[in-house]
Amino acid sequence: MNKKDMIVYEEFNHGVKRISSWYKKKLKSLSIVTIPFNSSLIFVDIILEVIKDEGKILYIWGKDGEVKELIGKLKSFKINVTYGYTEDGSGDSDILFLNYKNISKVKRKFKLAIFDDITSYSYLSKFNLKGAYENTLEISERSILYTVELVIKIGERFELASVCKEMLIVEPRMITTRIDLNKDIPYILYDYLKWFRDEKKRVVIFVPDKEKLEAVYDYYIDKLKLDGAKIIKFSKDDRKKYINSSLKIKDKAIFIITDYMEVSLEDSRFEAAIVLFADNNRYNYKNLIYLCGSISKINDVVPEMLFVSKDVSEDMDKAKDMARDFNKMIWKRNSMVF
Repeated sequence: MNKKDMIVYEEFNHGVKRISSWYKKKLKSLSIVTIPFNSSLIFVDIILEVIKDEGKILYIWGKDGEVKELIGKLKSFKINVTYGYTEDGSGDSDILFLNYKNISKVKRKFKLAIFDDITSYSYLSKFNLKGAYENTLEISERSILYTVELVIKIGERFELASVCKEMLIVEPRMITTRIDLNKDIPYILYDYLKWFRDEKKRVVIFVPDKEKLEAVYDYYIDKLKLDGAKIIKFSKDDRKKYINSSLKIKDKAIFIITDYMEVSLEDSRFEAAIVLFADNNRYNYKNLIYLCGSISKINDVVPEMLFVSKDVSEDMDKAKDMARDFNKMIWKRNSMVF
């Protein structure tokens, strides 16, 4: 069993009990503040309780389809739970899954709505998440918000550390430079790249737009001496392109340069990540902390995450502080020693 699949039962039970306590109080809203990509399994008990009372559940998240982890666990109980995906709230299943983009299409009311902003990469700013959750409150008798930060003050709230063993969040290293990253790189970054090459690491290098993607890729191919490494350009416009064949290479380092922030780190099993131009307006603290959470989830040891920029922006600082605060919570709750 992968260490990320192992449960910290003390923290897991803490979450389940707090959800149950809130539900018994008949309060309207519950906010659970937790780390990116924490487990959805803390909702199993409350889902089964609502179904037992013949209530319907709407599960809102950032993808089309069902949350596989959650459905797999529900199936293991060998009880008759029906589920399905909906685009407008229609359907007679016990639990319906909905992409948050379709909340406005829902016209019926549910016994319970769970707004999961944790299980998949979040595209929502704090402001937009607040608005989406307020809409959720209107279509449900009771609602739960699962998120990385407190966005609404009504109802009850609690913090939840990782329920997965050794799920620490990588705390990014900041590298500032006056060098034009379109044309060159600082020596310290070159040293990192050589080390990644020598260790045959899989590394993803994020850039904020297509223009920078072309410039950085050309520089890395034409001028940067990284003999023995495979360098691949992957545009968000080409996201349907199949690149797994290149990622199957085992005998050399692989560097993927991309302007597609939502590229699947998990499917590609990246071991390190670099965000170039990290002070660019495209990057905010929330998508930066989700990148940290995503690459942490897939690695059994804490990986490297580098933010490279001219200046350290407020968003970069906040993402780093959030990672540190999450880890403090994990160390405190799980008594982990690193």
